[in-house]
Amino acid sequence: MPCRANSSKERTMRACTIAVVPFALVAVAAFAQTDNRPAAPNAPVAPARPEAPATTLGVGDPAPAFEPAHWIKGKPIGGFETGKTYVIEFWATWCGPCIAVMPHLTDLQKEHPEVTFVGMAASERTPKEGEPDERLPFVRGFVRGKGDLMGYRVAYSPDRDIATRWMTAAGQNGIPCTFIVGPSGQIEWIGHPGRMDEPLKQVIAGKWDRDAEVSRSKASRAAREKQAAFAMALAQAQADKDWDEVARLYGERIKDEPDNPMHSVMLYQVLAGRAARPDQAAKVGAEVVERFKDNAQVLNEIAWFTVDDPSVKTRDLELALKAAERANDLTKGSDFMILDTLARVWWEKGDSSKAVELQKAAVAKIPAGDETETTKQIRKALEKYQGGAR
Repeated sequence: MPCRANSSKERTMRACTIAVVPFALVAVAAFAQTDNRPAAPNAPVAPARPEAPATTLGVGDPAPAFEPAHWIKGKPIGGFETGKTYVIEFWATWCGPCIAVMPHLTDLQKEHPEVTFVGMAASERTPKEGEPDERLPFVRGFVRGKGDLMGYRVAYSPDRDIATRWMTAAGQNGIPCTFIVGPSGQIEWIGHPGRMDEPLKQVIAGKWDRDAEVSRSKASRAAREKQAAFAMALAQAQADKDWDEVARLYGERIKDEPDNPMHSVMLYQVLAGRAARPDQAAKVGAEVVERFKDNAQVLNEIAWFTVDDPSVKTRDLELALKAAERANDLTKGSDFMILDTLARVWWEKGDSSKAVELQKAAVAKIPAGDETETTKQIRKALEKYQGGAR
């Protein structure tokens, strides 16, 4: 979903995407979960719909072979010994969230010295044709520079064999991602290292309920596969400009997740923008504004898209005004982003004085020292409104 930057919402992504899969052609986003809102590139879609890669590795399965090409730090391991617990964390030097979680992994290694932690760098950028492969020395220098912040073993492989056997097989396409291998040599848990503490403690104590985790993992996998199927079908429908099919697909998702505003907002954006169906967009938009009338972020997103996105040819300014005013009421006029949106709506409606008044309020609410691109644009908007140029 196209979202404007927001200094109060410009958060560090908690996961980096490492695999380019067919459903990445669609803007599949969440409002405040991972803060990862990929754009939908104008790329051709294959006539035959590709299938999502089969998930063949899960909790309860034997751990795959683990044979890194290079050991960067710490004593190499020759395999998974029975009776011992291992934590295998996939990361990359370019991944901000991976770097952010390193101190936590180091603390866990200190807390559990009997557990073998390995940071597995298996997703370094492949050099372009003709360029020298400097990944190994770069990883070595990176790890050396981190020093004690990476207080655990580190390994590196230039090819994707390990990532394929572990990450791809487990249906994981984001890093950092952690696998706990238990004393029996089986996968006990898969997920973000920031959520690993309790499962790891239970595995170590011999109290881990693997069967319950298998059930939870299967449910999570089924949800991911359903999302993948939806995204691929949506990509095809959008490529075909089959807007009836797009609406049908989003309708199914809305029925499945009625309390999740993402699908409703994205349906509105498609209808108001690329599909150029203002009547349908107005109906969907009104439903979204009513259903999520207590969600200021959703309301602001509807209003901003309506007045700002270049794909919208028929702007429903009354809908935008209703959404923006409600969002401003909910935040009691304290959110400069929402004030900026409301000012823009009034500007589009032709009320320059109202726009200037609200934009001044928006600028006044910007925290001292906040000089992001977004806040610069807000200040420029005030100059524009005061100048009266359209």
